[in-house]
Amino acid sequence: MSSQVFTADITNAEQPDVAECLQQLITTDPSAEVYKHCAVMPTSGLDVALIPDADITTLQIEAGTSVDFEFFEFVFQALQAANTEYTVVNLFDSSTGSSHTFDTSLDLDIEFDDKTIAFLGDLEEDLGEVAEILEDVTIQQAVDSSTELVVTGENVDPAQLALAQKLNLLVITEYHFWECINQF
Repeated sequence: MSSQVFTADITNAEQPDVAECLQQLITTDPSAEVYKHCAVMPTSGLDVALIPDADITTLQIEAGTSVDFEFFEFVFQALQAANTEYTVVNLFDSSTGSSHTFDTSLDLDIEFDDKTIAFLGDLEEDLGEVAEILEDVTIQQAVDSSTELVVTGENVDPAQLALAQKLNLLVITEYHFWECINQF
Protein backbone atom coordinates (compact mmCIF):
# COMPACT_ATOMS: atom_id res chain seq x y z
CA MET A 1 0.00 0.00 0.00
CA SER A 2 1.27 3.48 -0.88
CA SER A 3 1.80 5.99 1.87
CA GLN A 4 3.15 9.39 2.74
CA VAL A 5 5.56 9.81 5.63
CA PHE A 6 6.10 13.23 7.21
CA THR A 7 9.15 13.48 9.49
CA ALA A 8 10.36 16.44 11.51
CA ASP A 9 13.62 16.13 13.47
CA ILE A 10 13.10 18.56 16.34
CA THR A 11 15.87 19.90 18.56
CA ASN A 12 13.78 21.76 21.16
CA ALA A 13 10.91 19.33 21.83
CA GLU A 14 11.15 19.93 25.58
CA GLN A 15 10.34 23.66 25.25
CA PRO A 16 6.79 24.15 26.70
CA ASP A 17 5.07 25.53 23.56
CA VAL A 18 6.72 22.92 21.34
CA ALA A 19 5.88 20.08 23.75
CA GLU A 20 2.25 21.22 23.94
CA CYS A 21 2.00 21.43 20.14
CA LEU A 22 3.49 17.95 19.74
CA GLN A 23 1.13 16.46 22.33
CA GLN A 24 -1.87 17.93 20.51
CA LEU A 25 -0.58 16.79 17.11
CA ILE A 26 -0.18 13.19 18.23
CA THR A 27 -3.78 13.02 19.48
CA THR A 28 -5.11 13.52 15.92
CA ASP A 29 -8.25 14.77 17.65
CA PRO A 30 -9.89 17.35 15.34
CA SER A 31 -11.18 19.20 18.42
CA ALA A 32 -7.63 19.68 19.80
CA GLU A 33 -6.65 23.36 19.79
CA VAL A 34 -3.88 22.80 17.22
CA TYR A 35 -6.31 21.22 14.71
CA LYS A 36 -9.29 23.56 15.18
CA HIS A 37 -8.38 25.64 12.13
CA CYS A 38 -7.17 22.80 9.92
CA ALA A 39 -9.37 22.91 6.82
CA VAL A 40 -8.02 19.61 5.45
CA MET A 41 -8.03 17.34 8.52
CA PRO A 42 -8.02 13.68 7.45
CA THR A 43 -10.91 11.73 8.96
CA SER A 44 -8.87 8.55 9.45
CA GLY A 45 -5.70 6.72 8.55
CA LEU A 46 -3.11 8.79 10.42
CA ASP A 47 -0.37 7.00 12.32
CA VAL A 48 1.47 9.55 14.47
CA ALA A 49 4.52 8.90 16.64
CA LEU A 50 7.08 10.83 18.65
CA ILE A 51 10.47 9.14 18.61
CA PRO A 52 12.99 10.54 21.15
CA ASP A 53 16.68 9.90 20.47
CA ALA A 54 19.51 11.75 22.24
CA ASP A 55 19.12 15.47 21.42
CA ILE A 56 16.53 15.05 18.67
CA THR A 57 12.87 14.08 18.84
CA THR A 58 11.31 12.95 15.58
CA LEU A 59 7.66 13.63 14.85
CA GLN A 60 6.54 11.04 12.31
CA ILE A 61 3.13 11.04 10.62
CA GLU A 62 2.29 8.24 8.23
CA ALA A 63 -0.82 8.55 6.09
CA GLY A 64 -2.31 7.23 2.90
CA THR A 65 -1.69 9.01 -0.37
CA SER A 66 -5.26 10.35 -0.29
CA VAL A 67 -4.24 12.83 2.43
CA ASP A 68 -3.76 16.28 0.88
CA PHE A 69 -0.34 17.93 0.97
CA GLU A 70 -2.07 20.90 2.62
CA PHE A 71 -2.52 18.84 5.79
CA PHE A 72 1.24 18.33 6.09
CA GLU A 73 1.80 22.01 5.31
CA PHE A 74 -0.64 22.82 8.14
CA VAL A 75 1.32 20.58 10.55
CA PHE A 76 4.57 22.30 9.50
CA GLN A 77 3.04 25.74 10.09
CA ALA A 78 1.67 24.65 13.50
CA LEU A 79 5.18 23.56 14.47
CA GLN A 80 6.62 26.85 13.26
CA ALA A 81 4.03 28.80 15.24
CA ALA A 82 5.20 26.96 18.38
CA ASN A 83 8.77 28.17 17.65
CA THR A 84 9.98 24.67 16.85
CA GLU A 85 13.62 24.28 15.83
CA TYR A 86 14.47 21.50 13.37
CA THR A 87 17.35 19.83 11.64
CA VAL A 88 15.10 18.61 8.80
CA VAL A 89 11.41 18.39 7.88
CA ASN A 90 10.53 16.06 5.02
CA LEU A 91 7.50 14.44 3.33
CA PHE A 92 8.11 11.20 1.42
CA ASP A 93 5.48 9.80 -0.98
CA SER A 94 6.05 6.07 -1.61
CA SER A 95 3.65 6.01 -4.59
CA THR A 96 5.91 8.32 -6.60
CA GLY A 97 9.19 7.88 -4.74
CA SER A 98 9.35 11.64 -4.42
CA SER A 99 10.28 13.69 -1.41
CA HIS A 100 9.46 17.25 -0.37
CA THR A 101 11.78 19.01 2.06
CA PHE A 102 10.18 21.89 3.93
CA ASP A 103 12.35 25.00 4.03
CA THR A 104 13.55 25.42 7.60
CA SER A 105 16.35 27.86 6.89
CA LEU A 106 16.02 31.42 8.03
CA ASP A 107 15.66 33.99 5.27
CA LEU A 108 17.53 36.99 6.67
CA ASP A 109 16.68 39.30 3.75
CA ILE A 110 13.24 40.31 4.98
CA GLU A 111 12.44 44.00 4.63
CA PHE A 112 10.59 45.46 7.63
CA ASP A 113 10.63 49.22 6.93
CA ASP A 114 7.31 50.74 5.82
CA LYS A 115 5.44 47.52 6.67
CA THR A 116 2.43 46.74 8.81
CA ILE A 117 3.59 44.00 11.17
CA ALA A 118 1.46 42.04 13.62
CA PHE A 119 3.31 40.82 16.72
CA LEU A 120 1.36 37.92 18.23
CA GLY A 121 1.63 36.03 21.50
CA ASP A 122 3.98 36.49 24.42
CA LEU A 123 7.16 38.19 23.23
CA GLU A 124 10.55 38.28 24.93
CA GLU A 125 11.14 41.90 23.91
CA ASP A 126 8.94 44.94 24.46
CA LEU A 127 7.12 46.29 21.39
CA GLY A 128 8.34 49.78 22.30
CA GLU A 129 11.91 48.60 21.67
CA VAL A 130 10.85 47.16 18.32
CA ALA A 131 9.23 50.46 17.32
CA GLU A 132 12.44 52.35 18.15
CA ILE A 133 14.58 50.03 16.00
CA LEU A 134 12.40 49.93 12.88
CA GLU A 135 11.60 52.93 10.73
CA ASP A 136 8.11 53.80 9.59
CA VAL A 137 6.58 50.54 10.78
CA THR A 138 2.98 50.09 11.81
CA ILE A 139 2.82 47.67 14.72
CA GLN A 140 -0.31 45.63 15.35
CA GLN A 141 -1.22 43.10 18.02
CA ALA A 142 -3.77 41.32 15.82
CA VAL A 143 -3.91 40.28 12.18
CA ASP A 144 -6.25 42.11 9.80
CA SER A 145 -6.46 42.86 6.08
CA SER A 146 -3.77 45.57 6.35
CA THR A 147 -1.19 43.21 7.91
CA GLU A 148 1.84 42.48 5.71
CA LEU A 149 3.95 40.32 8.04
CA VAL A 150 3.40 38.35 11.26
CA VAL A 151 5.95 37.81 14.05
CA THR A 152 5.07 35.15 16.63
CA GLY A 153 6.12 34.76 20.23
CA GLU A 154 4.82 32.06 22.56
CA ASN A 155 1.14 31.28 23.29
CA VAL A 156 -0.17 32.61 19.96
CA ASP A 157 -3.93 32.54 19.42
CA PRO A 158 -4.57 29.78 16.83
CA ALA A 159 -7.36 31.84 15.27
CA GLN A 160 -4.85 34.61 14.53
CA LEU A 161 -2.50 32.10 12.88
CA ALA A 162 -5.37 30.69 10.83
CA LEU A 163 -6.25 34.20 9.64
CA ALA A 164 -2.60 34.87 8.72
CA GLN A 165 -2.55 31.62 6.74
CA LYS A 166 -5.84 32.50 5.03
CA LEU A 167 -4.39 35.90 4.06
CA ASN A 168 -1.23 34.13 2.80
CA LEU A 169 1.04 36.22 5.04
CA LEU A 170 4.65 35.52 5.84
CA VAL A 171 4.80 34.27 9.45
CA ILE A 172 8.15 34.26 11.25
CA THR A 173 9.15 33.62 14.84
CA GLU A 174 10.44 36.31 17.18
CA TYR A 175 13.82 34.54 17.08
CA HIS A 176 13.84 34.80 13.26
CA PHE A 177 12.85 38.48 13.50
CA TRP A 178 15.79 39.30 15.81
CA GLU A 179 18.20 37.30 13.64
CA CYS A 180 17.19 39.53 10.71
CA ILE A 181 17.55 42.71 12.76
CA ASN A 182 20.89 41.74 14.31
CA GLN A 183 22.57 40.89 11.01
CA PHE A 184 23.18 44.61 10.34
